Amino acid sequence: MKLATLVLFLFFLALACSSGRGDPLDPGGSLLSPGAGRANLAVTTSNQYEASQAFFDDIRDHYDKATSAITTYADTGVSVRIMGNHNGLALARIIDSNTAEAGANETLDVQLEYTNYYSDTGKLFYVGKLKLSGEWRIIGGVKTLYKFILNGPVDLSGDYACQISFESFQMALDPYGRVLNMKSAMEQVQKDGPTYSLPNSGTVVITSGSETIRFSPYLFDYAPR
Repeated sequence: MKLATLVLFLFFLALACSSGRGDPLDPGGSLLSPGAGRANLAVTTSNQYEASQAFFDDIRDHYDKATSAITTYADTGVSVRIMGNHNGLALARIIDSNTAEAGANETLDVQLEYTNYYSDTGKLFYVGKLKLSGEWRIIGGVKTLYKFILNGPVDLSGDYACQISFESFQMALDPYGRVLNMKSAMEQVQKDGPTYSLPNSGTVVITSGSETIRFSPYLFDYAPR
């Protein structure tokens, strides 16, 4: 085989082997991003649920951290600086809240602005602004987050490289207010059929490289068997 033919063969073989994978992407900011040294995998239809689970877990924790910091101040109209455990910071402020009636559900809407590649884990780094809307109930004597709605776009680098945008997306929570494990929920639905109990409102849009994925993460709970 001539050298030129061999080179072309190897080139097309490499393309074929890489298709359908979450291949590394440019982290989207600059090489100054702390996330640039990690995998920066593309988010595709083959790994969108795995990636989304990581994003949801992070953002749910960010909300707890922000509300805990904000509510320690008497003046809740101020912006509070939240330092990342690993890198960067976020400015958090209350947009709206409702605790007027004793015993009523409490709502707390927070704007969270990530700067300087915010990260609590060292695995994912965030830049952008989100509106996080939470509603709390007293369940078993414990104040528990039971409704959580997200709006806005953020850019991520680190384990994955993408922009994720939330359009009035309601995140599914377990009875303790923690993020639902989608893999376990899918397995349960495959075994026993849909429960029709997961929130099915809002949309998640992930743009990674040239691919854009627009989906409702919990639609699997409504599909007929």
